[in-house]
Amino acid sequence: MSASSLNESNPETTQAKGQKPRILILTSSTGGGHDSRAYSLKEWLGEAAEVHVEHLLEKSSWLPRFGVWVYNTIQKIHPGLHNIYWFIAEGFARMQGQRLSFGRAYYLRLLGKFRPQLIVSMHDCLNRGYFQEAKAQLGNSVRTCTYCGEWSGGFGFSLNWLEPTADLFIARTGAAQLFAVAHGMRPEHCEVFRNMLPPRAFVPAMDEARKAAFREELGLEADRFTVLLAAGAAGANNHIRLLDKLLHLEGVQAIAFCGKSEKALSAITRWKEAHPAFPLHVEGYSKRVHELLQAADCVVSRGGANTTAEALYHGCPILFNRMGGVMPQERLTLNYFIGQGAALDFTSAKSFEAIVRTLSSSPGALRTMKRKLLSLRTDEHPRQLVERLLKLALGSTSPK
Repeated sequence: MSASSLNESNPETTQAKGQKPRILILTSSTGGGHDSRAYSLKEWLGEAAEVHVEHLLEKSSWLPRFGVWVYNTIQKIHPGLHNIYWFIAEGFARMQGQRLSFGRAYYLRLLGKFRPQLIVSMHDCLNRGYFQEAKAQLGNSVRTCTYCGEWSGGFGFSLNWLEPTADLFIARTGAAQLFAVAHGMRPEHCEVFRNMLPPRAFVPAMDEARKAAFREELGLEADRFTVLLAAGAAGANNHIRLLDKLLHLEGVQAIAFCGKSEKALSAITRWKEAHPAFPLHVEGYSKRVHELLQAADCVVSRGGANTTAEALYHGCPILFNRMGGVMPQERLTLNYFIGQGAALDFTSAKSFEAIVRTLSSSPGALRTMKRKLLSLRTDEHPRQLVERLLKLALGSTSPK
């Protein structure tokens, strides 16, 4: 973990010997990345802390709950519309100010009941106002931290991520950190940590023999070019249109997972039944994405920050799906990877077909993509982040 020096301060309260610190993680199910990072952190903290994960937007008030529904509906129907909705959501969150307008009573009850020593926000709309209310309710001893999952800065990076009073701001990349500092975050309170992934992602990597065997376990052929079609937690995807193109490519097969959408799972299962000669493995919400990525030659993603992070960690070349438009926050991911030649993108099923045809018939092109992707990889381990946050919860603001 790269870190900037933080000023040492004396905690106002002392942790009783042997008592676990209480850590409150704030998240929301807008897409799947925020939740994925929240629950990954909870897993890594394990028995070292008393942890509560709260979906504050959904539970605290009807208006933010409606906003979450609109967000996920747009993502499934027409992602490009987020270029309009983004400004509405951004403005609403900035309106909250230092005193919450919506969901305040619920949040104060939560703080009074759980009395966290550290609050970690995993969502851009859960920083400004929430940290100030916590200090007012619990006193200055409560520590606050934001983990920002964006890959770069610019349009799409919500300024609601940036609450200058936070004790710690963790960016996923140096580019995102620089953007945060340029827009008001104190550099001495900013750090970088990339691999906020679940424990299952850190199992030993598959060798070629295990990769071939795993493909066969999925009902696929060991030596075919394998495309992984990914979907977010809400199930937004273009899998059927893409499968129709893969069907006509020689030596190609696919894996498709569908998030939590039963409708998407049913539709793709029907497609598989209608095309029994095409090797295809289908599953719903997958908890073995780390294995599917290793079994694939490339992954198709809409630019979700966490799917991309896992693809990077496992060295699986990325094809970004821009069909139906690109959400502002997805632009941050695309700009980071495509700008460094580490990924490709497509805007139609026809251009997708052309890319897969090229990669499946040109091993050199695929190796070049993979090499550029792996040049961006880091070997940080979440245990480093856990150690940092536990110290913060216990009152220390010095790095590591």
